[in-house]
Amino acid sequence: MERKDIRWQQRFHNFTKALNYLEQALQIPDPDIVQKAGTIHFFEMSFELAWNLLKDYLEEQGFMDVKSPRSALKKAF
Repeated sequence: MERKDIRWQQRFHNFTKALNYLEQALQIPDPDIVQKAGTIHFFEMSFELAWNLLKDYLEEQGFMDVKSPRSALKKAF
């Protein structure tokens, strides 16, 4: 029995949670400096998970030349 790599599915789950947190943080009216810093952190976390998700998915599809955020985005498009 061949075991499929589910890393991209796990990363997708984590990405959706991080994106949810970012959306909630963006709804805060008139955020203070700590809330702004948290929102920036949620954005950075979402972006990191997004490109790693793309990388893992593309590798499962057979594309092994994805090494950076730029190459992941270019290959995805």
